[in-house]
Amino acid sequence: MNPDVIIGLVGIGVLLLLFATGIELGFAMMVVGVAGFACVTNINAAMSIMAKDLFDTAANYSFTVFPLFMLMGQLGFVAGMAGRLLMLPTSG
Repeated sequence: MNPDVIIGLVGIGVLLLLFATGIELGFAMMVVGVAGFACVTNINAAMSIMAKDLFDTAANYSFTVFPLFMLMGQLGFVAGMAGRLLMLPTSG
């Protein structure tokens, strides 16, 4: 059997094992993907592609909106503005 097929089958098994342990889906897939790519090529290429993909994802405008929206909500909550806005319709 081709070694790449064996690496793929072992990767699927490890992925299912990680899912069963309760590790987050994205993190488990990243670990198995990087480990499989490192087995097929080498560790330097795997780390390079992982760093490039993480940067490309973080630099995407669509993904930068979500943390900023959550930061805005947290600042509104800490400042007490969120509670006052919720009480506004009932205060007559």
